[in-house]
Amino acid sequence: SGVVETEHSVIACGGISQLLSSAMLPSGGGTDESNSRRNDPSNCLAACAEAALGSDGGGSLVFLRDSLQAAAAHSSAFRKILVAAVRRSIRLLSTVESDVLENTKNSSDASGADDESTEAVEGDDLEEYNVVTGPETAKLDQRTAPDARLISFVSGLLLSKPVGVATPNADPMDAAMVSSHLLEAWSLGLLSASMPWRMVCAMTSSGILDDNGEALNYLLNRTPTLAELYRRLPSIVARRAWSERAALPICSRYAQAYFELLSSVQAAGNSCLLMSPDDISTDAAMPRPLPLLHACSELSTSSWEWQEGFVGSDAGFETWTGSVEVFPVSWQAPPRSAVKALMDGGDGPPMLREGCTVMRSKDWAGRYEDGQDVYEAAKAARDKAKKEAQNAKKASTNETDTTSSNAATAAVSEEEESQDVHDEIVAAEDVNPAEETSAEVEVGEREVSGSDEGVDAVLPDSSQSPEPLPESSPGPTSPPAEPPMPSEEESAPSTTPRKQKKAPSPKLPIGTVVSIESWNGVPGLGRRVRWHLTGEEGVYRYGGDGGRFDIAHVEVNDKETRVKKRHPHPESAEQCAARYGFGKGQRFNVLLRLSRHGSYCEDDASEFLHQGILEWPDFGAGVRVQCRFHSDGALTITEQELLFGSKDSGWEARFGQPSYIPGQVMVLSPTVGSPDEGTDAASSQYESLLGSASFVAPTLRDRKDGGKVRVATEMQLRRSRRSSSGDATDVHPSSKLTEGVSSGPAPLPPPLSFDKDCHAPSIALSCDGRTATCITSDGRGTAFAAAGFTKGIHYWEAKIEHADVGSIFIGVAEKPTPSNGGGTSSSGYGIESNKLQRWLGMGFVNFRATYTAGAERVYGAHCHKGDIVGVLLDCDAGRISFFYDGLKYGEHILNDLGCAFENNSPFGFNADGCGTGGSGQGAPSGADGSGRGGRLPANGAVRMKALWPVIGLRTPGDRVTMSCKWTSSFGVDGVSMLRNAMAVDQILRRYEEAPKTNHSSLPDWFIEESYKEYERWRSGRWLRTTTRGSGPHPLTCSTLDVDIDVSPIACASACASLGLRRALLPGDRVAIKRSNGRILEMDEEALVLGAYQGRLYYQIVSQKSEGGALSEGGGRAWFWDESEVVDGGLQIIGKARGLDINLPLLERFKCSSAGGLCVVYSGGAVVRSDLEIIDGSMNLGTIPHGTVIPKCDVLERRVNSCGVVRYRIKYEDICSEGWISSKIRGGKEEAIVELLSKAQTHVPERTTEDALETTDDDGKSEEEYEEKESIGSSSSKKEDEIFVCANDVATSWYAAYRKAIEREGIHVASENENSDWAIKDSAEFKSLLTLSISENMSELQADAIIGSAVSAIANFSRTGDATECSFDAVASAFAFSTSIKEPKDSGKDEEKKIDVVSAGEANKAAASVLSHLGTSPKSTKALLVRVAMLRALNRRAHYAIPWLPVRPAQENSSVLGGLAGFGTSCERIGRSRLISASADWIQAPSIAGRVRSCRRLLFGSVKRSLLDGLLLATTTPTPLPHDEYELPREVRTVRVNRLKARRAMGSKSTTSKKKHSVFAQLQHETRGWSGAALRRGHVAKGHGGQKRSFKVKLVGEGVNDYSGPYREVFTDAMGEVLAIDDSGHGVLGVLDPSPNQSSAIGEGRELFVFAPQGAKSAVGSDDGTVSTEEVAIRNCFANFLLNRHENVREAEDSVLFLGKLAGTACRHSIPVDIFLPLGVVWNRLTEDDFDASRALGEIDTLACKQLEESAPADSLVLESHPTLVVQQHVLNSLADGLGSVLPMEIMPVFSGAELRDVMCGSPEIDVDLLRRVVEYEGYDEEDSVIQYFWETLEEMTREERRLFLQFVWARTRLPMKESDFEAPFKILRDAKSDETEVEEALPSASTCFFSLTLPEYKSKEVLKHKLLFAIKNVTTMESDYVTNDAEIGEGWRGM
Repeated sequence: SGVVETEHSVIACGGISQLLSSAMLPSGGGTDESNSRRNDPSNCLAACAEAALGSDGGGSLVFLRDSLQAAAAHSSAFRKILVAAVRRSIRLLSTVESDVLENTKNSSDASGADDESTEAVEGDDLEEYNVVTGPETAKLDQRTAPDARLISFVSGLLLSKPVGVATPNADPMDAAMVSSHLLEAWSLGLLSASMPWRMVCAMTSSGILDDNGEALNYLLNRTPTLAELYRRLPSIVARRAWSERAALPICSRYAQAYFELLSSVQAAGNSCLLMSPDDISTDAAMPRPLPLLHACSELSTSSWEWQEGFVGSDAGFETWTGSVEVFPVSWQAPPRSAVKALMDGGDGPPMLREGCTVMRSKDWAGRYEDGQDVYEAAKAARDKAKKEAQNAKKASTNETDTTSSNAATAAVSEEEESQDVHDEIVAAEDVNPAEETSAEVEVGEREVSGSDEGVDAVLPDSSQSPEPLPESSPGPTSPPAEPPMPSEEESAPSTTPRKQKKAPSPKLPIGTVVSIESWNGVPGLGRRVRWHLTGEEGVYRYGGDGGRFDIAHVEVNDKETRVKKRHPHPESAEQCAARYGFGKGQRFNVLLRLSRHGSYCEDDASEFLHQGILEWPDFGAGVRVQCRFHSDGALTITEQELLFGSKDSGWEARFGQPSYIPGQVMVLSPTVGSPDEGTDAASSQYESLLGSASFVAPTLRDRKDGGKVRVATEMQLRRSRRSSSGDATDVHPSSKLTEGVSSGPAPLPPPLSFDKDCHAPSIALSCDGRTATCITSDGRGTAFAAAGFTKGIHYWEAKIEHADVGSIFIGVAEKPTPSNGGGTSSSGYGIESNKLQRWLGMGFVNFRATYTAGAERVYGAHCHKGDIVGVLLDCDAGRISFFYDGLKYGEHILNDLGCAFENNSPFGFNADGCGTGGSGQGAPSGADGSGRGGRLPANGAVRMKALWPVIGLRTPGDRVTMSCKWTSSFGVDGVSMLRNAMAVDQILRRYEEAPKTNHSSLPDWFIEESYKEYERWRSGRWLRTTTRGSGPHPLTCSTLDVDIDVSPIACASACASLGLRRALLPGDRVAIKRSNGRILEMDEEALVLGAYQGRLYYQIVSQKSEGGALSEGGGRAWFWDESEVVDGGLQIIGKARGLDINLPLLERFKCSSAGGLCVVYSGGAVVRSDLEIIDGSMNLGTIPHGTVIPKCDVLERRVNSCGVVRYRIKYEDICSEGWISSKIRGGKEEAIVELLSKAQTHVPERTTEDALETTDDDGKSEEEYEEKESIGSSSSKKEDEIFVCANDVATSWYAAYRKAIEREGIHVASENENSDWAIKDSAEFKSLLTLSISENMSELQADAIIGSAVSAIANFSRTGDATECSFDAVASAFAFSTSIKEPKDSGKDEEKKIDVVSAGEANKAAASVLSHLGTSPKSTKALLVRVAMLRALNRRAHYAIPWLPVRPAQENSSVLGGLAGFGTSCERIGRSRLISASADWIQAPSIAGRVRSCRRLLFGSVKRSLLDGLLLATTTPTPLPHDEYELPREVRTVRVNRLKARRAMGSKSTTSKKKHSVFAQLQHETRGWSGAALRRGHVAKGHGGQKRSFKVKLVGEGVNDYSGPYREVFTDAMGEVLAIDDSGHGVLGVLDPSPNQSSAIGEGRELFVFAPQGAKSAVGSDDGTVSTEEVAIRNCFANFLLNRHENVREAEDSVLFLGKLAGTACRHSIPVDIFLPLGVVWNRLTEDDFDASRALGEIDTLACKQLEESAPADSLVLESHPTLVVQQHVLNSLADGLGSVLPMEIMPVFSGAELRDVMCGSPEIDVDLLRRVVEYEGYDEEDSVIQYFWETLEEMTREERRLFLQFVWARTRLPMKESDFEAPFKILRDAKSDETEVEEALPSASTCFFSLTLPEYKSKEVLKHKLLFAIKNVTTMESDYVTNDAEIGEGWRGM
């Protein structure tokens, strides 16, 4: 109390005391009611506590924030005090982890705390921060602990604008110095052990740095410890990003805080902290980043996504498979040591260091330099003396008493004991090496029991017992060192002769280790020893020469006459290596990922260098290799460095030492023979490279002669066959990415196969290794694949050929460790068979269960014979998922089964709390087999491992084939993720800093990247798509997304590899009749996409299945194999784009032998009608043994889906064509037919011309027959040219294709089509960036409009993805919008140059958006340049947004005092509007602020992808039921009586409406449900892919909920909320018509507002006496000033449930029909720009005009308008409801309008959009009734269209674009009505399946009348069953 005047400023001491008391916890501990009130936000305004100040204690009302700012601005001493307080508080908070602060100064030092802190401010060393300064400590409890919110407020106060502006620069505590001290103080918190506190300190430090970047230099120069911390910051952030990789797209606030801090540090620009990615350190749990390829950066069409592993591409990496065989080593294998067992028990030998005692050992190779001869001579002399003494005793008198006799016996015993030393040494030298360990242990365990004076105590032999003690001895536990000798008088009578003195024992020949030396070049295997007896020195082996030991480590007594303990020899390096299998023959599987970008060798221009990754799954490692391609076809592979895996352990089996040895070189050459067993060379599409090498193990020596150990290895790699005619791209220059393997389409990866050395004895493998068959009834057995994975994402498929229910297991497993450590078995290489006689690992069992560690759970779908099971292994995220492709009840089912196991990453998760996040969907953890309760591997407890594809079989006859369909990606590393996120932030920061001029401020590297994006986009060669391996979660498995090559030559090459006779090009539609060896009962339609890795990719666009949905997995891209295209498997729909040019056939699809085939099997060759050996394949007959089939009758050669080679032959005896196999299936696989050379055949050769003259059964020649064949059938025409490689075929075809185009004058788009849009280089591109900016707008504003235009165009594309919108479509729309005539190309018309795609609606949408640019840009080309730049930005932002915060730290916390110095706002949403009230407070720049300001630069598809990923990741897991067609019990049933609701809504009773409406019934039924219950997203089988959180039971309507009733209740509830009563208010009291709607004035007359229900704001009108600060405070806390009563609480509960209902509908893709204002609701939900005047005018134009007329437009006054205050208050309830279901944290990435479109869909029913997604069954598009239907639909009013949509789909709004439809709109022919009843029949609909059954009306008038009658008069849904009387009565019962 009182006033202190300091430096002309007034400090309110009472105010400070009030501030401190309000911020600190009370002394009582906070347990009583009074203390609990302190936690109420209305009482915790730490930043706005007020005090009545004045000369007499009264006066005006002054708020503490302003008074403290004034005091700090004018008083340097006060600033010092505040800074000191902040620093000391942070020191105390950072030192401890709990509420009790230990190791702090006692209370006696508290008085000097401020002085000490002030001195520290003035420049003391970092040691001043140490809290512990002496032994005196005290405990700080809650009463004395600093308050984090208070020091955050004080920090914000010191950084606020009034303090900074008023502080003179000459002041030693000016604004810059204050920032520097505060940064140093808060940076200290980064060293705290508390993770939450580190997060707060990172947020605060980031804000300080963004406010003043110069503060960083002060910190780096002042505190070395913090400087080192900041230098390591990139590594810290990268490791954190990698540890949270599995949770993506969910990211912790902790990680985001560190991303924010790193961004601020890099923006500060200190050169010491600008580290390159190569300088970022990694640990064992984090892979190293891939090196940036220089060759890639030089290509104009390259992409960073391809090289960093984000997306797959033919220009990225190709995959080779292979193995490395290590041959047995020729050496004397060392004996196995037992020391390892002793060490495991803690009893291992100590290290032999300097000063230790040694003596010669078993391998002694020296002579007598140790003094052994001296010792032996002394022993001999002692023995001689002893013998003479014995003779003297014999000659003495025989009259001796008992005592003397005993004494003599004792003397003899003592002399015998001394002999043991010599015997022991000799025995040790003679120990057999095999018995060394046991002997050493036995000797080492000997202990001394005693010693006598004058006699050297010698370690007794184990066979001797110690001398018994006298009876008078008490039996001591530790014998005396010098026992007393009895006197002569006591021991013997005087007549006994005197005892002679015993000779002393000689000293042992021991020595002392002087130093540790090397031996034969191996460090540490020698010891320099100085011998005690001789004084000589020498170096002796201690493990050298293969484990030889010249010396032994011993312990002796002080006199050096007795060995107390002999230590066993340590395990030698040779023994250790042998224990891990070194020296034995082993085979390791490898994968080589070879970059397609190469460069010339500097020393030889004819050779090329390529980078690659050689994966060693047996060692859990990946090595970066350099591959040198020689001109003769040879390949040199040089291992350079480890990218992942342990470099210091685990490599014994390969190198003979624990650590990895880089620099290994292997030279390989192509082999001459065929790589496929049982296949001739011409028929194989793969080739092998074989090479050998040897190296000397650096640390090992041969035990036999001490020589070096040489290891010989042989590597075999398998790859696709290369072109035999040179470069396949001579006719396609744009495909020449660079020299080497990168030219031409990418080759096929070799198929996966089983490991022939690693399978159970009960399982037999086929010759090609692709098929496993159970042959015995020994129970379960496992077979491992020949490829394993440690990093990346991988997908493969297995076909179930035969199985009993529950007898097949498909999954992944670790290889069991061999018991001998070497990985070999009695059968050769591999693992002991007993370890494979069970199911290993984690997998899927074919009776709908998962299996791990003996535990099973319900999962997936039932699998049967012929079904395909796909396995998705995400090694990076640790998830295992499965995909089902099978037939059920005649329907083709494609279903992603979801995550089966989680937390299985071989890298572990090296941080607390990091696991798979929500994407695991509650799957059990496979890490320890403990189910859902298992612990997550964390904190660096990493055990690198590999997961191998496995299958398990149990019943004899079970058979599984590994499909040739698989794909793999290396994945992304943490450094790449960090680098991308920081790149996006750098771009956004440039936008934030750019002035409002036409000068581009973008970084140069990004301009270069944008130029490459432009060139790729303009070429039109690449199409991005998801695949089956992409998984259901966006942004989680994206590395298996691929950029498909759509060029004609790539597609032709892929078609040639399939054996097609016509090339399929992108855009062709085909009918699929075969799939994975099955003939489909119902055809499917697919769209050809393009080629990737030599495979032809397609996407199913139509699947005729009841209740199925392509969104469940079938709509993802996949590829065909050669077995699916035969016998009409593919049929073109419409005209082919390949112009029907014949595609030459590869030799492998023909009979490669000149003599044809000879049947050699004794049972003959069975001829079947189909390629597949299935039930539908008829037996046409048998060709007898010995029959020769001429080559001309062998029409085709194919490999079926099971890997069996089959021939299509023409045989006269069966009078038809058929298929025969090349060998028996199973068993020994005996050959059925053999290839004959021309000399072997004796059958007259029939020419091809003769064969063509023969006729089939219909009398047609083969030429006529061929014309009717499908595109997959082969031809019998003679072809002169022989093609072995698919690229050669594509080259030949492409030449003919180009000639046909030129000859017929057909316009076909090509890569050079858009030559007029070409840009010479990046310099021209940069100049065009400036031209495209509007003169009246900033760069950000102009680009936002352009980005919105591109998103509008993309809404009319097939995918809806703006980043994949074609160049022609955008160029056409932009040219149409700008009306600029571009230069014409060689006389071509503009219309020919620009492909006008969607020239109608898309062009209009783009023109509407671009009109906001004002003046037209200078050229369309410049606009396209800006689009390319935005595409490049969005490609990066797609992966970076999850890591970037979208809410500033100040907005939703008390960091730096909050937004306005008032701490955390009490508002749930709309906090960004408080910025207008915080002009005098610090507003630190942040990543979130930049993301918000640039949110319109991000395409809508990118934002939607993020939202979809978060929705899927936050979905509540739902266990599956045992019956897959039933709903789980967790999906509860909600009963809704719509009949009662309709009567209630039609009555006059308001109470009845609020009680019995559908909205009220849903609210009542779901009362007490948590948000987790509504976040379920269960998709039931046969429900059309509709997600649901509950089941709907419509009482009295007799309908099953197959998704239609579920959508219907949302539609009905929203309709009731918008219903208006006679008084003009909302019927349910939730929403009311806006004043504009009620008064029919202004805009937005369809809008509704929250019903006030009598709620009024307590804020009075401003009369001018209220200060601005008070208005700001009142606005910030207006939510607490609202008068409340029962009606208000009821309305809030209803709005809360409305939010839950709308959020649930959004999660489940059900647009809600709700009209809420943009400014008051949607903009505030997204924290978008808020204009109070516009927001008020949108809902109440009259009130806005009156306010503007009565007072000037003041934002603070407008925000406090009662209407806006009430709406904001109720909006908090809506936000609470939405937040319980939706991730509201990321909503600020959307604009208000975008969020409205996401949740509400399109308010207009777009008929053209419906036409684009329609499918017809029974009708054709040209039928007259279909034309009548569409004309009728276009003539309908808006309300009628809404009724029609609700009639057919149970919803009133359409999605925004075509790609958002989960199911197509189907129009079915009504087959029930005959021709006489057609005119009377009514249309019917199935809302569950979005279908309309339409009778074939004869006229348009009849159709329109019937359709309108149906949609207007329907009262109930279709009846699925007959409802009983009781249910009908319940539905119609009166209220």
